[in-house]
Amino acid sequence: MLIKALCDYAEKQADTGIPEGWQEHGIHYRILLTPEGEIKDIVDVRERVEVPAKGGKTKTELKPKTILLPFRQRKTGVSAYYMDDRPIYIFGLDYDKQNDCLMIANAKRDDPKKHPVLVEHELSFFSDLDSDICRAYCNFLKNWDPLQMMNHPALIRIAKEYSNSSFGFSLGIGMSNLEDDEQFKAKYAELLTDAAQPDDSTSEVICGIIGERLPVARIHDKISGFPGGSTTGCV
Repeated sequence: MLIKALCDYAEKQADTGIPEGWQEHGIHYRILLTPEGEIKDIVDVRERVEVPAKGGKTKTELKPKTILLPFRQRKTGVSAYYMDDRPIYIFGLDYDKQNDCLMIANAKRDDPKKHPVLVEHELSFFSDLDSDICRAYCNFLKNWDPLQMMNHPALIRIAKEYSNSSFGFSLGIGMSNLEDDEQFKAKYAELLTDAAQPDDSTSEVICGIIGERLPVARIHDKISGFPGGSTTGCV
């Protein structure tokens, strides 16, 4: 009973109103696309907030803008997310701090694979969606060539912050944002529903906490903070 009560309490604490399969995520910039998928601008969407400072004073800091993105399941190796916000996946470029410039992703690592993996992942999902922002996003993925875009003025302008920034896509400030697109959300909801359906190989057991017969999870996310465990999480 004690364990059951603790689980009920944890569920109530976790009830944030965020839809199943989504999570809050902070982005620093919006990539504004033309209908043809070209970048017309990259704009800073961080919010200025007052935070405590020494001597009872306050200081202004830039806080990433919180949006809802599809849930990011922790993965190993080169693997893309829906609406990936990571610059190396989006642009296929690295920032060379020594020379203060953007360059093709580091060939000594798996970085060159990341942009093509994102393109394949996203086009396989978005290609049959017909909204303005989805078409623009697909056009961007099809036409973006990292080798030709190292000196894109919008990227050069933010080069020093490039590597540590997260990005979202839009047709313009106050216009269609990719994560808000109704066609995407409808198709993603179908994906979540299909994923929740147990397959023939799924085993069911009696849960020791709530006493119901439930499918056994095949894969668990990493658990961080486990005593004696890795700081990156335990499986």
